[in-house]
This record gives sequence, structure tokens and C-alpha cells, in this order.
Amino acid sequence: MLLTFQDRLRLPWRGGAKRISMEAIIPGAVYPLVLGLAALNEVTSYIMLGSIIVFLGYAHQYIKRNNVKTRFFYMWLWWSVVYMVAGLQFAVPLLELLPEENCILVLMGCASVYFMWQTKKHAAACHDIPSRSTDDDLADITEATAAEEEEEAAAHTALLIDNDSPIRSQKNRANSHQTNMCHVCRKYVSARTIHCHVCNACIMMQSHHSYWLDCCVGQYNLRYYNAGMVFSICTLFFGVYLTLTAICHPQLIGRIWNIPLMMPDDCSEVFDEYTLGTSYVLSLYAIIMIVYQLISLILQVIKCTRGPMFFIFGDMSQPFSKFYKKLST
Repeated sequence: MLLTFQDRLRLPWRGGAKRISMEAIIPGAVYPLVLGLAALNEVTSYIMLGSIIVFLGYAHQYIKRNNVKTRFFYMWLWWSVVYMVAGLQFAVPLLELLPEENCILVLMGCASVYFMWQTKKHAAACHDIPSRSTDDDLADITEATAAEEEEEAAAHTALLIDNDSPIRSQKNRANSHQTNMCHVCRKYVSARTIHCHVCNACIMMQSHHSYWLDCCVGQYNLRYYNAGMVFSICTLFFGVYLTLTAICHPQLIGRIWNIPLMMPDDCSEVFDEYTLGTSYVLSLYAIIMIVYQLISLILQVIKCTRGPMFFIFGDMSQPFSKFYKKLST
């Protein structure tokens, strides 16, 4: 019965109805339910947000350990973005935000979404596709004569003798990792290429597989991923600052270029009104996202420092996985 219900659950679309996955429905239904319960009072807010952290953390580690392919976290991320944007924009008149502040926040959010979209768009370009011989290449291949075969055999024997020297053997071992053999795809791949068991493809200069974007981060989309992380952290931080200083009692701590810098002082009255409680819970959830993204970005920078510093911008690479370290030893 459940399979029949899932098959009947479709969205009308031009050219035919599109099937709706349960992985897309569950986050969209669970997130507002948790948000609504958390906005009731202070105790329920901490309980529900703590439950989200435990559930998402355990689920993420489980699927990462077992290489499970799922779009649950991808849909959870976008549902979170939709509800956070909707909650903030509907509360803008109530929070008394300046139009300039709201405009800056929207522009930063659009930049974050753009870079994350570019990350997913360029993920397919990171797949290592082996080159295939064309008919023009095969036309140039001719049958070797007996004299050419004897000459090639003699040259091969001399090469084997030369490779027996200790210095040459050490050089060959040092350069042996320049070409890899993928034992899953049964093909030769370019250097510094890792097989992703989730995407079921060999990824050039792979950094990691992002379940939150449902794609691998590699050679051609790493710069977009890092830029998206930076803009996302700045956007969430600015949104939290505007929200908390509007719904809580602000305190002036200084001025920057004659612009007052405020900090929330007392938020004990935010749950007296349900709308303010919702904004407060969204701010706490955004703080959780900031901490998680900041830790991920710091780990990414630490990985980048193991190789060329400009790897953070893309093109150059340094292998980061334990699998590659085993291959290169």
C-alpha cells in the first residue's frame, strides 16, 4: 500500500506528471512542525532544536559510513532556506528592519544560492571519463614488420635492465602514483582521482562528497563551494544580527563609520508573542547552521594547507582521502 501511495503521489507537469519522492516531502513537513513546537516557549525550543541536532548528526554519520545515496539532506537544506527566508520576510515590517538592511541581506542570500547552484552544476564536470579511440586513430595503426618487432624487443629488454638499478627503481616508485587504476570502474583514471561510492563515479581531485548539496566537490566546483560557504556564513550571521537586535532589547557597544553597532541584551520576552518566538527560533537554528558551516570551512582550509595554497580556488589539487594515501604509498 505504501508503494502504491508513493507511486500515485505525483506533481502535474508539462509533458507528464513528475513523481514526488518521500525524501522531498518529509523535510518539508517535519521542519515547520518542529519550528511551530519550538516557538511555544523557551523549554520546547531547546528540546526541539537539540533533537534536530542529534537526529541530523546521527543520520548524516550513518549514511556517510554506509555510503548511502539519498537526497534527504539536500531537500532539508532547501526547505530550511525557504522557511527561513519566508519567516524573515513576513516579519520584516514587524521587526522594523531598514530597507537598506533588508536589501543587503537579500543580495547576500542570492549570492550564496548562486554559488551553491554553480557547485552542483559543475559537479558533473568533475567526473573522470576515460578517453576512447576514434576511427581516425585506428586508421593510423599499421602491422609491424619482423625487423621492427625484434628492434622493439631489444629496446624493451634494455629498458628492463636499466630499471633494475636502485636509483631508477626509486624514481619509478615515486612516479607510480601519477596514474591510478580504479578497481571499481575497472579503468585507468587520471592522477589524484578518487572513486566516490555514492555517486558511483571517479571524481577528479575530489575533496569530499557533500550530502547537503547531493554532489561531489572536486576540481571544477571547489572554488564555487568555498565561495558559497563564505557567503552563506556571512548571510546567516547578518540575518541573525538583524533579527536578534530587533526582537530583543539591544545594547549599543560602539560605532563603526558612524553606524551604531548593537548587540542583543535581554531576550526573555520573545516568547510572549508567537511571531517573535518564531523569529527567535529561526535565529537559533541559523546559529546552529553557522557553527556547522564554520567548522566545515575550517576543516576545508586545513585540508588545503596540506598542498598548494591556491588549491582553495580550484585548479590545483592535493589528495585528501585516506584511500588516496593508501594508493600513493
